Amino acid sequence: MRKKPNGSYYANALANESIAITTISAFELFFGAQSSTKREENLKAVEELVQTFPVYPLSTEAAFIAGKIQHDLLKKGENIELNDVYIASIVISLDGVLATQNAKHFSRIEGLKIHEFRDESIQ
Repeated sequence: MRKKPNGSYYANALANESIAITTISAFELFFGAQSSTKREENLKAVEELVQTFPVYPLSTEAAFIAGKIQHDLLKKGENIELNDVYIASIVISLDGVLATQNAKHFSRIEGLKIHEFRDESIQ
């Protein structure tokens, strides 16, 4: 099984950047923690994370952008999970940069700025 980095890795890698998360990302983290074998430990870690960084919601502007993203992707015969569309739309609405290990996945979204973490930089 591949070792995944912890939050401090990302914080160090983005030390000179302004870091925030979305409510959609927070949901995904809380869901993962609820489903994990170390439930209480992971819930505590997620709670600390969402209290450490700003958490941005899906605004009306971001919802409009998400609708356009989903429409454009489906028109091209492409599809990504709606949660990822919502995350991307929040980032675009804030003129931010999405930090991800899955740049190929998100690169299909027009207008989204991406900071890619490559696996070899994590080991």
